[in-house]
Amino acid sequence: MSGGDESHPAAVAALAQLAAMRRGDWAAALELATAELRARLTPARFGSTAREGYGPLLASVDQQVEQVVAEAGRAQVRIALMLGDRSAAFAIYELVDEDGEWRVAGVALGSTLTATASLNGGRPKPA
Repeated sequence: MSGGDESHPAAVAALAQLAAMRRGDWAAALELATAELRARLTPARFGSTAREGYGPLLASVDQQVEQVVAEAGRAQVRIALMLGDRSAAFAIYELVDEDGEWRVAGVALGSTLTATASLNGGRPKPA
């Protein structure tokens, strides 16, 4: 997938953390988090939390930045994720500007639902 404003500094930070998490480099991923999160978590605890609650991030094989909204030192980056099983999900990264560096404050995950309908208005039967 390609597209979106991947060059925005907040998107660059979000994508860098995603890449570090995929590699299992918890120290590098945590370094991209806010000072508050870095003070609370060790790299090992960060990795444990990621494995327990952020499976789609770790299972993603491709991504596309869909939207970046930044204002007054805060940013939200929405990233579409293609998972290894060919399903899709999305991540919404919340970032803050700390001394000129975008840092990840949190991530919310969701699934991408699609619906189809026939031209005559009927709905397909479930598989």
